[in-house]
Amino acid sequence: MVIESKLPTFLEWLLPSTESPGAIIAFIVMIFLVCMVCSLLSYLFVAIRQGPSEAFYTVTGVMRTGVFEWLQTSPRRVYALARLAIQEAIRRKILIVFAMFIGLLLFAGWFLDVRSDHPAELYLSVVLTAANFLVLLLGLFLSTFSLPQDIQKRTIYTVVTKPVHSGEVVLGRILGFGTVGTAILVVMCLVSYGFVVRGMSHDHIVDPSDPSKTSLDSHHRHQITYGDEGYGETDVIMDHWHEVRNIGSKDSPKWEVGPALGAFQSRVPAYGHLRFLGRDGQPGEGINVGYEWAYRKYIEGRTGAAAIYRFENITKENFPDGLPIEMTLSVFRTHKGDIEKGVNGTIELRNPDPKGSGFVRSEPFVFTSQEYATHEEFIPRTVRAFKADNKSGDSVDIFEELAPDGNLEIWVQCTDPAQFFGMANADVYLRRADTSFFFNFVKCHISMWFQMIIVISFGVMFSTFLNGPVALLATNTAFTLGYFRSFIAGVVFGDIEGGGPIESLVRIITQNNVMVDLDPGTRTTFIKAVDYLFGLPVAGLGAVLPNLGDFGTSEFVSKGFSIDFSIILIQGSTAFAFFVCLSIASYFFLKTRELAA
Repeated sequence: MVIESKLPTFLEWLLPSTESPGAIIAFIVMIFLVCMVCSLLSYLFVAIRQGPSEAFYTVTGVMRTGVFEWLQTSPRRVYALARLAIQEAIRRKILIVFAMFIGLLLFAGWFLDVRSDHPAELYLSVVLTAANFLVLLLGLFLSTFSLPQDIQKRTIYTVVTKPVHSGEVVLGRILGFGTVGTAILVVMCLVSYGFVVRGMSHDHIVDPSDPSKTSLDSHHRHQITYGDEGYGETDVIMDHWHEVRNIGSKDSPKWEVGPALGAFQSRVPAYGHLRFLGRDGQPGEGINVGYEWAYRKYIEGRTGAAAIYRFENITKENFPDGLPIEMTLSVFRTHKGDIEKGVNGTIELRNPDPKGSGFVRSEPFVFTSQEYATHEEFIPRTVRAFKADNKSGDSVDIFEELAPDGNLEIWVQCTDPAQFFGMANADVYLRRADTSFFFNFVKCHISMWFQMIIVISFGVMFSTFLNGPVALLATNTAFTLGYFRSFIAGVVFGDIEGGGPIESLVRIITQNNVMVDLDPGTRTTFIKAVDYLFGLPVAGLGAVLPNLGDFGTSEFVSKGFSIDFSIILIQGSTAFAFFVCLSIASYFFLKTRELAA
């Protein structure tokens, strides 16, 4: 996963700006379009059964009374209908979904790689993916089959014959199914948290035959480094380490190994802005070493090439003890070298505006990088820094001399010849104080809850005018189009090699490689035109449908990064917008279906 380093804040996303109209404007436009489209579809639906003139009076009547019905919505009636939906879900033995989740956790240990170098990431990925998948299936089946079955069995008429508005029926269904899903999701969250904590829990003792090592437990052992005053610590193995403390006397020590630490993290990264210098030391774009994925650019070792990260708001209040730097660099080798040792590099702190203090750069800090392994480098507040005309250097405070205005540059260079470092904007960051892992775990489940509410809203809308299986297929299709909308748009507008469905079929029959252009001519022009005309409405429809992939935050948790609260606000606002729009659409379709009946 690529953790995005330039996420917009909630206000940047919500309000209009020079770069985008803002989500609030898009929401207003979407409400208008939903009302217009639903009115048109309702008119066509009624016109088929009652004629054009009667359909006009029917639909305008629904639009006229719709506003007053929504304003007269009774929370008491909505609550009563929600209770009915909850009782219906329980009668359908929906708790089987939770039983499936528990069964998955019980047997997951048989199939997980207990010797993995990143066991916490593995455990978290499994439980979060399973919870997300099952809760979406729960919302999908609950919402798409309930109302069609009530209409088929005519039990819905015991409700609509009472003083209940169609909008209240819709809200009651969404609220009831959402309550059932919420309860199951909360239990899933607590059970899965206990599962991953228990899965990572293990004990070591100091090896009696070699006190510099721990015992072999959970398929690994640690090296121990002893400090002063009866304290020590182990090295990091499988993304965790242990404290070692003396519980005996100074003359007769008895060492005890504590529980695993560091396996579950919630890092808060502070990202900078990346630019490159070429091998001649001049501004450049970085090197492409031939990988198809061009996300990272590379710098050559022992040249003037450098990756420069410019950070802002670097103050002693944010980093009181110094700068904790974390890097996840790609290593590209032109010769084998020492694989176990890694590739060497340096870090320098640079003053972007040295005119004030006169200090230009710090002393270089040497590090060794392995392929995609996270390297941690802590730079204390006091470092040796150099002025332009100073060869010996002075001991200075980073925040006073190298970053007096809060701006600081970190230069990363590779020092091994004919070797390369690859990096992107998110690969080097300063680590702020961590947040609570459990709270981060809960935020991930809140994202799942937003997805579930959108699924339920879509399912209820389609179930107002389609039968159960068709509503299920339509809801699933809506999310498929939304999830692959970038790919669909790329196919339609020629950004994806191979073309659309007709062109792909022709390439299969003629056995043409996707990288080879079709022969120019009338046939090729016709094929591309048909693909474009077929794909354009599909791409347009996919652009307004929700992309559940944008709601996925499980990899933030499994990779050990805190989920920014702006992400939760954006996801929540998006879910609320779809809930409102789909509730209005459901009202139109249900009202039309009742009138048509």
